[in-house]
Amino acid sequence: MKFYFKRHSKRHSEKSGLPPGSLIHIGERKIDKADVSLTVFDEAQLVEKETEDIQEIVGALDFKRVNWIQVEGLHDPEIIKKLGKAFKLNEMVQEDILNTEQRPKLEEYPDWLFIVLKAFYTTAGEEGIEVEQISVIAGEHYVITFQESGRDIFAAVKKRIQDNTRRIRKSGADYLAYTLLDTIVDQYFPVTERIEEKLISVEESLMDELTQYTLNQIYQLKREILFLRKLILPLRDLIYGLKKTDNPFYSEGMQIYFQDLYDHTVQLLETVETHRELVNGLLDLYHTSVSNKMNEIMKTLTIIATLFIPLTFVAGVYGMNFKFMPELDWIYGYPVIIAVMLVMAVFMLGYLRIKKWL
Repeated sequence: MKFYFKRHSKRHSEKSGLPPGSLIHIGERKIDKADVSLTVFDEAQLVEKETEDIQEIVGALDFKRVNWIQVEGLHDPEIIKKLGKAFKLNEMVQEDILNTEQRPKLEEYPDWLFIVLKAFYTTAGEEGIEVEQISVIAGEHYVITFQESGRDIFAAVKKRIQDNTRRIRKSGADYLAYTLLDTIVDQYFPVTERIEEKLISVEESLMDELTQYTLNQIYQLKREILFLRKLILPLRDLIYGLKKTDNPFYSEGMQIYFQDLYDHTVQLLETVETHRELVNGLLDLYHTSVSNKMNEIMKTLTIIATLFIPLTFVAGVYGMNFKFMPELDWIYGYPVIIAVMLVMAVFMLGYLRIKKWL
């Protein structure tokens, strides 16, 4: 079973020499056209709008309700710049949104929170797992999400919003932000399960045969586990920061939800650490198995050499070209020497078995 994370080359060189806060997209253009949509809702009303005009989006905001702005596609810095101006986002935050190689992090500001984390999704018909950066701006009455592609990562959240009996329609923007983060974190579990399946598969193949392909799979798994661990460690700290935040626009009842989300990240980290130990154990098992196999080969060759050393000595003595050797003219000389050599071989085999070397 083939398994890998798809990574794409970045273009850091484009920012070389530019001042801090320069709005340059660092990453791959994953969709042809950037899309912006707005969802405004409360328990009684739901309004959805999709337009290219940022001013129209801003004009449709209703701060008596929850406002969710989705930006899909980061290759157009003008969209980020206009939203940054409308919501008073500083240039460094805008720069971080456009840089898709950010590590998961949380930054607190007086009126909003800035969150960066990675999302996973599988591609239909492929076994690879795509990694996508999601940036979130969470304020008192609004949440803005920025993602690289048009993948409908939050389809389940949208479905819940359409049902006015669900809790999300009765809660504020803080609960929406939690729901979005919870959806992303939940996508980590299938990834860890696939890694576990792969570890079992590689372990079973190790029991059958030792090949270079198996070794390559182990090293590939090790790289993927380290990559996942590098994302989950700061994610855990991020969720812990949300759990401890004292921003006034977060209601008191949210702590229990972020505690649950924090527990999920701890569980993920423990799982990844277990996988890390397992893959290191598989690597040790592979090298040990190779070493044992080599020892068996050397043991076999040593036994063969040991058996033939005395036989070679006898053959060498009677192969010398001396004229006066008594046994050379003896009619029974050849069969006797062959018999002596056979006796010596049997004696050597018996001795090796007594010593339990064979």
